[in-house]
Amino acid sequence: MGPGETGGLRCSRCGGVVQGTRHTRTGYTVGHYVLHTGRTGEATVRRRDDEAPVTYRRLLDPLEVVSCPTCQGTEVEKQLSTFAFTGTDGGGSGSTGGGCGCGRGGCGCGH
Repeated sequence: MGPGETGGLRCSRCGGVVQGTRHTRTGYTVGHYVLHTGRTGEATVRRRDDEAPVTYRRLLDPLEVVSCPTCQGTEVEKQLSTFAFTGTDGGGSGSTGGGCGCGRGGCGCGH
């Protein structure tokens, strides 16, 4: 998959155009990572009238965070991923106690 096949995706951190994953006979090279995240809310579903309701987290405001392989490996991106999945910053250095600690604004993490 080449850059044209990624739909013009750009890294959310550095702004660089990302590549698709390249496959060979013996392995592959990851071209980019996509984190699907966003604000969630509690929802309940009942499949049949006689079954107990099942409660789950529903994605209300979807947000895709695209990372190139270089940025994905940085501590900032690890903190952003932790925040996106847990709602906490993981307590690492540079943490702000309520956001991802990236300090760059506009990254989509909600800090």
